[in-house]
Amino acid sequence: LVSSCYMKLGKYKESIETILSFLPYAEKINQPSMLANIYTNLGNVYNYMNRNSEAYSYYLKALDLMEKFELISPKYVNTLNNAGIIFYSDFQSNPDKRALIDSSIQYSNKALMVGKKIKYDQGISMALGNIGMAYESVEEYEMALKYYLESLEIIKKIGNQEGTAFAYNNLGYVYEKLGKYEKAIEHFETGLKMAEQLSMPDIIKDSYFGFSETYVKLGDYKKAHGNYLLYAQVK
Repeated sequence: LVSSCYMKLGKYKESIETILSFLPYAEKINQPSMLANIYTNLGNVYNYMNRNSEAYSYYLKALDLMEKFELISPKYVNTLNNAGIIFYSDFQSNPDKRALIDSSIQYSNKALMVGKKIKYDQGISMALGNIGMAYESVEEYEMALKYYLESLEIIKKIGNQEGTAFAYNNLGYVYEKLGKYEKAIEHFETGLKMAEQLSMPDIIKDSYFGFSETYVKLGDYKKAHGNYLLYAQVK
């Protein structure tokens, strides 16, 4: 709990030190679940720091322990999803390396399979969304649409309103790329409305930017400019 607070405050060094302070005890009593939690938490901190290689190395250690001792739980699914995100993130910096996206999809598919097996809807929706992002990043928009729609259905089911707003924007961008501009606008409108109700500035900005890009495609430059100004004004 303390390490999570440090992480959210951007005090990564303190977060890592707090987590590592539990490592000698966990090793001494040889408690696999405690060790796996420590490795996962370290991976999460390095993930927040965008230090992907360190994050992935700790996720791998956690996954190895979870698989060896059959610690198949929501935490296992979350760690698989996080490992997939690492490869997705690396692809953004190396867009010529398609193998990175293939690895991302592989981890997310495994998370999806296990999530379904243990009936962990949050992990399922995350895996579906991650696969959608992966396909979108390589311009396979029909596949991205398929997974985003499946993800949205489950996000709605579990009542995750923040996730729902984010999912509507994701769908808006895919519809825009597919040339389905009216559907894109419809989804950005829904995402914006929800984001405003929930006071989510990042999603609000994303909605306005989506509107701007879509209106450019429609040739309505006045609306495109107006929405871009709104995007720029959101803090």
